[in-house]
Amino acid sequence: MRKKVLKTLLPSLLLMLSLCTAAWAANGDIDMGYIGPLDTFTGAPTQSTGDGGQTVSNGNVWLNATVQYSAAEQMYIYPVNGSAYTAVRADVMDGMITNRAVKIVPDEGVQITLFCNGEVVGSPDLSSITAAGEYVVASGTGDQSGDRIFSFTIIGEYSNAVKGYRMPDSFQLTDVTCNGESVYFTRGNVDLSAEGEYHIEYRCVKNDRTYKLDYIADFTPPELKLEAVENGMAGGPVDLSDLEPGAGLGIWLEGEQIANTTQLTRSGNYVVKVADAAGNVNTYDFVIRVYFDNNSLVFFFLIVAVLAATGIYVLVSRKNLRVR
Repeated sequence: MRKKVLKTLLPSLLLMLSLCTAAWAANGDIDMGYIGPLDTFTGAPTQSTGDGGQTVSNGNVWLNATVQYSAAEQMYIYPVNGSAYTAVRADVMDGMITNRAVKIVPDEGVQITLFCNGEVVGSPDLSSITAAGEYVVASGTGDQSGDRIFSFTIIGEYSNAVKGYRMPDSFQLTDVTCNGESVYFTRGNVDLSAEGEYHIEYRCVKNDRTYKLDYIADFTPPELKLEAVENGMAGGPVDLSDLEPGAGLGIWLEGEQIANTTQLTRSGNYVVKVADAAGNVNTYDFVIRVYFDNNSLVFFFLIVAVLAATGIYVLVSRKNLRVR
């Protein structure tokens, strides 16, 4: 009887041993953190988990306790007010810095408010957000905004907005150079306070997506030479033509903005602001005192001539009256 039982169990034991061996060979080290379906014959996971990510039944990858990534949509999914049934999708991860257009897609019925540099963006085009600034997406509308959902920063080709980059959750730096030279970085943080041309590469370890950020860091405000101004005062016209290439100009006279010009001739209190493509601004305050230019001198002499002629006429008239 015992021999008969052993004869029956032996093939089953050999089959189980071969299955375990095949599973080990197929997977190398067993992923004890994997939660999901297994192959019936090999015991191997049937879904890709990326580098440490956990794939859920809909094929999305969890990046942290709340945010998922959809490979099919190439979008990050953020729940709204903690609900798993309403979400906002975006092609940027929370905390990301980019210089490309950003796309945001709220679920039907979900209301959000977009802030840029602390100000509400009215009627934004969520399909392509391109203006430079620090953005926050919050639930709700207008001043009734609820919880913050996620944030991101858009910069231009030139920027003074970034002094460092701390990697978003589940991301790590892979390469950073400035003017072609390697820059020291940890896996999650890099100092970008030096001026220069940056090339930054980083990846999401959960979905294995790689991102790049190329820009020129410029923290130096543009300068404007005002040779006619001394100690904030000018006794004549002020020339504004010596402007750095690519810089913009704004002019205010007595608190009112006026049209841009290369020369200021009117007397009064001026504020001139010069800005470059990176967002650096220099402000100049000065006063142009009342002065006489060529036209003013001609007008002055005409007035004097008229007054003199009038005086002579009056004197001659009185003399004639006396003679009579």
